[in-house]
Amino acid sequence: MVGLAVAVVRAKSRCVRAATVRIAIGTRSSPAVAGAEACANLQVLTELGLPRRDARGGAGLVDPHAGRVQDAPVSPHLTVLIPCYNEERRIADTVPRVVEYLGTLPCTWEVVLVDDGSTDGTWAQLEAFTRALPGVRAVRQAANGGKGRALAAGVQAARGEVVLFFDADLSYPLSYVAEALAAIDGGADVVAGARDLDAGGRADYTLLRKAFSGAFNGLVDLVLGLGIPDTQCGFKAFRADVARALFGALTIGRFGFDVELLYLVRRWNLVLVRMPIIMVHRPGSTVRVIPDSLQMFRDIVRIRRQAARYPARPAELTPRPADRAPDASKGRL
Repeated sequence: MVGLAVAVVRAKSRCVRAATVRIAIGTRSSPAVAGAEACANLQVLTELGLPRRDARGGAGLVDPHAGRVQDAPVSPHLTVLIPCYNEERRIADTVPRVVEYLGTLPCTWEVVLVDDGSTDGTWAQLEAFTRALPGVRAVRQAANGGKGRALAAGVQAARGEVVLFFDADLSYPLSYVAEALAAIDGGADVVAGARDLDAGGRADYTLLRKAFSGAFNGLVDLVLGLGIPDTQCGFKAFRADVARALFGALTIGRFGFDVELLYLVRRWNLVLVRMPIIMVHRPGSTVRVIPDSLQMFRDIVRIRRQAARYPARPAELTPRPADRAPDASKGRL
């Protein structure tokens, strides 16, 4: 904990304090109301009277030159990625909470919302947020390609020195963002949430999901030898150059992408910090336990079979200093 505190102080010396933003979201008269109609009720109030802005273009990257909090530099310290697929009912609550929390951090930031080919009103809501909130941008995938591909698009758009992602349902408390930042600033290349390191990490799981999770983790260790009991936690952070290299090498677009990421982390001998984390169950998950688990099993075998075809550690990545030791649970590759 002392190391984390020191890292936070270091981060504070490099960053400017962001504006604290208060947001009020209008309610919809019916859950079935279309996204555009829902966003018509959006009202944004800020302590500093931050201006609303116009989106540039109706698809792809919205307002690529915006994303400023206070007088933050063009490149913020932190980029938060939130992948969205048919999140019309949840995203209106998620984004204001995230922006409000980030406004309490002692650094500059941006939020990049990635629509993974949603078929509901999600994109209309994301567009409304980009027009209303400085610091919020959006990327749209033409078709649903999976969480991994959505995050890869977000990483390409990210401008921060640190890139962090979590799910739109906020199943992990936002307070973990500061801990992850401190770990990256303290020397980590990658921070991965680790529910196995906290006794309550999976307390809300159903028995079926616990069983499949245990079987999956056992197979990952047997086939790939990562030594990482929780590969699938939806909370991870990266140095920006590391994120670009890792996501650029991905071949798996759906839920198996986490395993592929961590396989490359081990293969490239990157500094991994596993952070104890608690997951809070939220209704409305898009995970289909049995079919998605079977697909992930196939993805594990695919990773093993194509091991020789993965690229070597990119030369442009900063070499790890000798005094920065990787996570002790290094597995075979």
